Amino acid sequence: MPINFFPRFRKAPQAGAGAWVYIDGAAVGSGSAITTSVSGYSWILIIISLLSYVMINGMSWTDLVDEERSVSGRARLFLIFSVLLQAGALTTAAIVMGTVYLDEKNQGKVQEWSGISLFLGNMLVAFGCWFQRLNTLPPRDEAMIGLM
Repeated sequence: MPINFFPRFRKAPQAGAGAWVYIDGAAVGSGSAITTSVSGYSWILIIISLLSYVMINGMSWTDLVDEERSVSGRARLFLIFSVLLQAGALTTAAIVMGTVYLDEKNQGKVQEWSGISLFLGNMLVAFGCWFQRLNTLPPRDEAMIGLM
């Protein structure tokens, strides 16, 4: 029987698929000078998305509502910071897609798929993150009433 060291990180293949979609878009557009210059920093967005994925799914639900150990305040701030990181990466990917890849002045100079894959990859990681987070909701009882 294999040992599962990370039991919380097994139900969201969208995160891995998002990383591969981004890699595919960067490889397809590698012939364009614009895509090559954007690829110099666009990998940071997918890394931030994957990092926020781990941060959001790494904490337990009970840490968010446990008032006895005074952990809930720090856990909530950590969750808010993680969500802001994820939202920032997704927003930046959308801005780069719209202003660089789908802009009319760059028509024919770039592969549109490179920009779409940048946004789609980050979107898949975010979708996988929240799909997994909501899939691990604890059973509804009196102790978890603050989560609902």
